[in-house]
Amino acid sequence: IASPQSNDHDVAMKLRLYEREWHFYEELSGRVPVRVPTLLGSVKDEATGLITEGVLLEDLEVPGAVLCPKLDDDGVLKTVSAMARQHAMFWNMPELSSGALGIKPHNSPWYQPGWGEDVAGYWPRFEAKWRSRGVDGDAAGAGLPLEAYAAGKRIADSFAWVQNELSSKPHTFNHGDVKPPNMFMMPGNVPAFIDWQYTAVGKGCQDLVFFLIEGYEVAECRRLEALVMSHYHACLVHNGILDYSLEDLKRDWKLACMHFPFYVRAPTHRHIAPLAC
Repeated sequence: IASPQSNDHDVAMKLRLYEREWHFYEELSGRVPVRVPTLLGSVKDEATGLITEGVLLEDLEVPGAVLCPKLDDDGVLKTVSAMARQHAMFWNMPELSSGALGIKPHNSPWYQPGWGEDVAGYWPRFEAKWRSRGVDGDAAGAGLPLEAYAAGKRIADSFAWVQNELSSKPHTFNHGDVKPPNMFMMPGNVPAFIDWQYTAVGKGCQDLVFFLIEGYEVAECRRLEALVMSHYHACLVHNGILDYSLEDLKRDWKLACMHFPFYVRAPTHRHIAPLAC
């Protein structure tokens, strides 16, 4: 339900997270080729003109299902395969590109200029915090190399360009927040995805980049990156996407690192490892 008592309620309202999740379950959940909770019904408020205030969903926590699974390499690749099916199904779909599906691209007024303004506002605080640790780090943890600050400032200054590039074709329907805490591993090693609050039109690899950065420590991200990228590209080809080269994927992968992982590092939003810098 939309809950004003939640610590994240203001963020959810600002970023239209409730709206996006209701829309997914009511309009799209029956169309995706991945396992998601079945919509059992919607909670409507007559006083607000029957606007959805919440959704009633199938409980995926059944015997043998694991929420926030500790994935081995096979589990990681099963997750990648599932997301590749999702992305291939919606790849450059006319309904997606026209807006008929109701999913917004990253350069729509929902995100632009608001997200860029947020990034510009928090970057000075982010830089000051990490510079105070020095290159070698301090008691709070590791520091950042000096070149990271110049790179980060360039990303912040060019954030609208990043949004535009990620919104361009080829694009697809992204979950937006793929990570182990937003997954179940169902019996039979079938990944299931919950928390569809960050849906967007963008580059499919955005889901995989965030999955790694949000789910794993830096060293493990580095180990998994090439494995995941190669498997994802092979899965796209297997699912009929034949005009998207590995070089195309590598370029989009870099763009993905400069978007959502960078944005959610804001001190006032969510906290993940500063890998995007």
